[in-house]
Amino acid sequence: MSFAGVCWAMVSEVSSARLKAKSAAFAMVMFDLTLLVFTVSVPFMLASSGPGARNWGTRSLFCFAITCGLATLGNYFLCPETKGRTQQEIDEIYEKGIPPRKSSKYVSSLEVAGGKAHHD
Repeated sequence: MSFAGVCWAMVSEVSSARLKAKSAAFAMVMFDLTLLVFTVSVPFMLASSGPGARNWGTRSLFCFAITCGLATLGNYFLCPETKGRTQQEIDEIYEKGIPPRKSSKYVSSLEVAGGKAHHD
């Protein structure tokens, strides 16, 4: 399991057209910083001898499990549900301040007007 592709999916699905370039730049910087941290730290976690060796072996799993757990929580609390939503509906969710974890139950103005069926 990996969250490596999440930042690119988030940029394309959730960003408003006005902020898409800034969102893409932010996602790229965060992805690269995370990649740098893991590229530098994993060899030390797995090394059994030498300067800075930690000899964690299979215990390095905990580092990745904690990281994926935190990413899962972040996705749950910070990322709105985009399934079946148009870009305008996602923008409306942000404008109205709907919490991302409740966005799947939100009925947009497009759905209220009868222009689209609500999907749970």
